[in-house]
Amino acid sequence: MMESGIFLEEKVQEFCTRNNQDEGYIWGVINNIHTRDYGRNLMWEKQKEEAEKDCGDIPMSQQFAKENLVHRAIDILKGLEECA
Repeated sequence: MMESGIFLEEKVQEFCTRNNQDEGYIWGVINNIHTRDYGRNLMWEKQKEEAEKDCGDIPMSQQFAKENLVHRAIDILKGLEECA
């Protein structure tokens, strides 16, 4: 799980560097597209888990990895790359 989360984080950082985008903004876009297409708002789930466990900030990359959804985030990034 950690390796896939790290891989996803690196891919998002590379995308943001190449396209001069804010990483937080891109995570929001990825989450919005994922919510629209798959009906799961991972950002909301992450915030709920953070509040319940009082564990601080959980990176979105780890949230996608924990749910075994890294492939979806990568597909969304590919689509964003095609539009950039």
